[in-house]
Amino acid sequence: MKRRNQQKNNKPLPESFFLFHATIKNEEIVFRYSGEARRYGIFAGMPLSQALSRLPSAQCFKFEQELEEKLLTRLALWANKFSPLVYFNRQEYRENILDIRYSGIVIDIGGSLYLFGGEQALLDKVISELQSFSLSVRIAIAPTYAAAWALARYGQFSPLICEANNLSALLLRLPLSALRIDHQLETALKEVNIKYIGELVKIPKEQLLIRFGPQVLTKLEQLFSFSEPQESLCPQEFFCTKQSLEHPLKDKSALERYTALSLDELIDEKLPAYLAIAKLELIFTGINRQKFTKTLLLTAPSRNKTHLLALIRIAIENVSFSTAIENIELIVR
Repeated sequence: MKRRNQQKNNKPLPESFFLFHATIKNEEIVFRYSGEARRYGIFAGMPLSQALSRLPSAQCFKFEQELEEKLLTRLALWANKFSPLVYFNRQEYRENILDIRYSGIVIDIGGSLYLFGGEQALLDKVISELQSFSLSVRIAIAPTYAAAWALARYGQFSPLICEANNLSALLLRLPLSALRIDHQLETALKEVNIKYIGELVKIPKEQLLIRFGPQVLTKLEQLFSFSEPQESLCPQEFFCTKQSLEHPLKDKSALERYTALSLDELIDEKLPAYLAIAKLELIFTGINRQKFTKTLLLTAPSRNKTHLLALIRIAIENVSFSTAIENIELIVR
């Protein structure tokens, strides 16, 4: 109760802050910190000893890059319920490990909006589920990957939905850091008093290329381009079940029963509870090693076994098995 009665101008007590650190060249360096620590001048890359001189009661923990990367990958896999196209740029993350801006994912929702009732409904659902995980996030929906990245991190509001006709107005007021250019180039631009994207686009492209090189033009093009982020990487994790039949089968009813058992194992034991199936591959291998493959694409991600079995039954009926089957494999990507 005493803290609640403090004057409004007083800063929060520092003992509630967290610092995550790791060793670089025999020195402990701050990698991550709780948000309010910035008010005390804490930044990533600061020596831990210097940070503790400002926040002597802060709680310190070892920063584990592998764990954070794994969590981001899991987050990307969770996001597959909203779209099969989810991007986590591991290379960019690793190259900028001291920069928290690169700890994020991108979801391509262009083909999923009608399933969720539009952008606002989808946004509300994403935020609601993330809050149920006790995650605090910044989110932006925009026509391009680079614009969504920039607005999520530097936009005035979050969550934010940016329509195509308002794209330029929102982007031009953002700082140069929103372009994802390297630090040296950003410093060079600021030295000639260019601090915002809006100031940069006023300069003719030819002059930008001569004075600052191709990186600026590339990043500006990505910001306003509608192309997909080719440098991004989709999560490579997948889930599967494999079943070897004691006796090879050609009877489709029997194959359906054994495939149903594989589906039970996939959903109950292999697939994380937070994931649903949007794409299911059925692979039947015959006694002569011939493979019969069917891919099921669902209009909406599902874990409903009855629904999935109905689709599997139709798929099996449409396969002409020229040999008896001895192996059944189900894969969710």
